[in-house]
Amino acid sequence: MSPRNSLILLLSAATWMAALQSACTARAAQGAESWSDSAAQGRALYYGTQPFARAATVSGAPLPAFASACVQCHGPLGEGSREANVAAPDVRLSTLRAKGVKGVTGVSAEDALHNALRNARGADGRALHPAMPRYAPTAEEAAALDAFWPWLGNAAQPQRGLTANEVRLGLVLDGLTQAAARTQVAAGAQSVIDATNAAGGVHGRRLRLIPSEREQPSDVFALVASALTSGQQQQWPLRAQRLPSIATLDFLARDADPAGWHWPLLPSLDQQARIAVELLKTAPPDCTRAIHDPRGLAGSVDMPEANSARPWPAGTRLCVAAFAPAAEVDALRTRWRNAGVDLRQLIELSGMRARPLDDPRLDHRLVLFVPLAVADFAQQQAQSLWFVLGQTAARTTVEALARSGRNVVPESLLAQTRTLTGYAPLPGAPLAFSRSSAHGWLPESFASSPPVVDQHPRKELP
Repeated sequence: MSPRNSLILLLSAATWMAALQSACTARAAQGAESWSDSAAQGRALYYGTQPFARAATVSGAPLPAFASACVQCHGPLGEGSREANVAAPDVRLSTLRAKGVKGVTGVSAEDALHNALRNARGADGRALHPAMPRYAPTAEEAAALDAFWPWLGNAAQPQRGLTANEVRLGLVLDGLTQAAARTQVAAGAQSVIDATNAAGGVHGRRLRLIPSEREQPSDVFALVASALTSGQQQQWPLRAQRLPSIATLDFLARDADPAGWHWPLLPSLDQQARIAVELLKTAPPDCTRAIHDPRGLAGSVDMPEANSARPWPAGTRLCVAAFAPAAEVDALRTRWRNAGVDLRQLIELSGMRARPLDDPRLDHRLVLFVPLAVADFAQQQAQSLWFVLGQTAARTTVEALARSGRNVVPESLLAQTRTLTGYAPLPGAPLAFSRSSAHGWLPESFASSPPVVDQHPRKELP
């Protein structure tokens, strides 16, 4: 072998050895653990997407599966929490290793977690607070949690739709029947994504919006600005797949669950109906109150049904809350007028009429599904309302991501969404997200002021 070839061989070997040493050093810095199927099972147990084989108990009473999830008390990143004067400690291995087990020597962080999970005892052997569930994990579950502990709160933990440089967000708009509305929402959301990326992204990560039709996106961190069909809402297992749906544009019939994974920007029809009924209760005392509610949105309201089959006597002064399309309501108005019924007040849910009725004798009110500031902003910017709603939903999601920090998991994104109370993605339109409300906006209430539509007679809503 020539000296030159020998030198090349030696340099190649040295380069290979250096690369091997670098890989080993990186693994050592991360820890001896590597992500595995067992760690994935432990994560599912911690976050409650997989129940324990044997129910945990508190004071001898079995807990439902969702209440047994460690995340309920110890937090999305294992950082701990305090509620009702009961402190759930930080259970991250990194924290326990750094601080040591308080007041106890010779007990490792791993041993402390073993004792807590298997025996409900602290590292010092004392029984834990009664609020701590008593678990009876199988050997497989205990091993899975052992495999997951090093990854809890670890920014290197693999996350679907999340890389070191990118956050992938899904956009599903099958619930919007109008093609123009779908196009405008997507364009509005993309405009915010582009502006965010131009400013450096969120915590060093670029955002990528991935549209999908009829199928649940498979590799996204969260859904944003989406509008799902009723079938998709019922069939897609968002909780089981740990897929938050943030600032959606769905029109839900009932209120969303604040403990759920579906956080609509718009109020539910149930919320709108409650406000309409409250407004109807303020009608003049000489007015016969009634509702027209073919879909049963108002629930069990003790008022007569105002439909075409009811023979209202001529001369009846009628005040109605109507939860139906404008054409149907107008047909009823025509029949009442022909029968000599005097309709004095009409309250309609939003989105059912392009303009308020031009009748000086009629107190006509709309219960709005967006704050007036949003509709005003769309008009000032010469943009469609759907484009602005897409922008608003994307801004809301970007804000929740920013508050979550770089070390983000789906559960911490949901937790930060709950903190957006008062945050205004558009001027004059603060959000109502909180621990008790999963809806970003509540219906505009105007019971104690002149009708809103009288103040904005130019307004058009879809």
